[in-house]
Amino acid sequence: MKFLLLTSLLSGASAFTAPTSFVTARSSPLTPLRMSAVSDDGMGGIYDDLGFKQEEMAIGLSPLRVMEHLGTKDDIVAKFLKDNKKFDEARAEEEVMKFMLDREMVEKYIDWEVKKKEPDFQRNARQENFSDPKVVGLYAAWLIGGAGIAYFKNVIAAPKYASGEWETIHIPVPDWFPGQG
Repeated sequence: MKFLLLTSLLSGASAFTAPTSFVTARSSPLTPLRMSAVSDDGMGGIYDDLGFKQEEMAIGLSPLRVMEHLGTKDDIVAKFLKDNKKFDEARAEEEVMKFMLDREMVEKYIDWEVKKKEPDFQRNARQENFSDPKVVGLYAAWLIGGAGIAYFKNVIAAPKYASGEWETIHIPVPDWFPGQG
């Protein structure tokens, strides 16, 4: 046991360094892309393909996963522009830069994109919502309540007020603060 611990410490593995991931062409559908984070000539590799510098992305965020599910920086900016009609190009790019520095949000968005691609996603979501009797009961209560209030207002109360059978109620409030009313 001590030998394994000593060997792992001496081999250069450290708990304080980020693990390097080795991606093979077999493990990713992105075979036309450069598969390393930094190419052999020292340039940006996948980061160049993405359109981001390494320091513009959150620590621990997989650039391959971002490229696979979200696309390049231009694709993400286009999605932001489509979703936020009031954004101009500069504002969308600024928001994308902020977004890419938030690892949790980017990973949640990637998970959402993966989930959306499932063939039965919408049908399953509807079934989950309507299989709970509490949800169906809540919808029924709102519909019946809304229809009941409208019926009372239009069919019962309005004709009685119009004919004079009912009068409006006036509650006298004492004038505790003179000049305020």
